Amino acid sequence: MNDTSYTARDWFAGRLAIPQGPKDEAEPKARTTWCAADMLRTTIGDYSKFLVSVMHNENVTKEIATERLTITRNLVTPDQQTKVCAQAKLGLAICNVIAGLGLGWQTNQINHDTIIDHSGSDWGVHTHVFFLPQQQVGVVIFTNGDNGEDVIREIVAMIYPNPIYLAHLGP
Repeated sequence: MNDTSYTARDWFAGRLAIPQGPKDEAEPKARTTWCAADMLRTTIGDYSKFLVSVMHNENVTKEIATERLTITRNLVTPDQQTKVCAQAKLGLAICNVIAGLGLGWQTNQINHDTIIDHSGSDWGVHTHVFFLPQQQVGVVIFTNGDNGEDVIREIVAMIYPNPIYLAHLGP
């Protein structure tokens, strides 16, 4: 990953998307301290290479690859499950959602599908990366607009139109 860094680089000049938040809301003060969860600067190309390497379990042992897909604890409460299934317009008998952290990713079990994802959101920036290990299909979505969450939902719906997963993503 040659176009990825947590610290400022000369090659950033003219290459960073400018966050676009709500017009009636001032942009918050920029973070100046390092934060692994929030300061990554990368390109779609570099992150896509990373996603493909994760999907193919490159450079990790079988045990590590298995841990990535293992949910350590289901974070979906019964009330959340009921809400997601209602939004998906499906009864609880045919709507099963389990989600929790795997190794570095959120691992979701939607009925019999496994979906691995990671997302982020700040003022004027919304991202979502997900893949289906069984099908070796995934997508990297980076937006810099106030409507980024809407754009993400539309793209996810085209790639994986599962109403349960879409409801699980939230409004």
